[in-house]
Amino acid sequence: MAEEKEVQLPSVWEILKAFIITLSENAWRWMGLIVNPITNKPEKDMEQARVAIDCIDILVQKLEGKLGWEEIKSFKELLANLQMNFVQQTLKEGGEKSEQQS
Repeated sequence: MAEEKEVQLPSVWEILKAFIITLSENAWRWMGLIVNPITNKPEKDMEQARVAIDCIDILVQKLEGKLGWEEIKSFKELLANLQMNFVQQTLKEGGEKSEQQS
């Protein structure tokens, strides 16, 4: 008779980690820094990128004390990179708009 293995559902912390990764991948895409895998073209939607980055910030705060120091540090570095790139893309976008209006 085969032994039954108990299936364990992932913890909420594991789900949140996966969600952060998914949000970050999409934030890069929404900033136009990664091509859309379906169209093979960069597509920008800075509003969606901003919301994704804000959500990552909140989730990282919620995970502090629940994950190891290295994981939190890694997520904070990811968040900082996303935020810096968001600012750069926003400034770049603003410069392009002002050039078009001239």
